[in-house]
Amino acid sequence: MGLYTSGMTLSPFAPLHRDLEVVMEITEDWAVPALVVLLGLLACLGRRDLGVTGRRVAGLLILITVIELLAWL
Repeated sequence: MGLYTSGMTLSPFAPLHRDLEVVMEITEDWAVPALVVLLGLLACLGRRDLGVTGRRVAGLLILITVIELLAWL
């Protein structure tokens, strides 16, 4: 079941596919940094040197931001 416009076949699932792409983009943009922070908080509970853990979490967040900016370009 396809629609033919200008020689292209459109799937009836094309709108659903685009919606899933948007959901995945939002998940990647928000969930990954939130998980890094959550893991950093959990690591702080198990370590004595909180400064090292905080710097590592901050470094990971900066790395995520730089990678997203480079991927956007």
